[in-house]
Amino acid sequence: MLKQDLHDLSTYRVEGIFWVPGYNDFDIDYFEVKAFSKKQAEKKAKMHWMYKLAKKPPAITKLHNQKITL
Repeated sequence: MLKQDLHDLSTYRVEGIFWVPGYNDFDIDYFEVKAFSKKQAEKKAKMHWMYKLAKKPPAITKLHNQKITL
């Protein structure tokens, strides 16, 4: 029996220092990717346009408890 978590898409946040063309300077920013594993999230992050503007390799973390209730 496989764990159910292996089949669910998770959201990963990619945070780092990126070049912002509008500012002509670096700034802390993030973007999110959906993937089944951290390894797949890294591959998807490398294909994102912001990744190419990173000052150094950004950190990738899995987001938990994404449901927000008001």
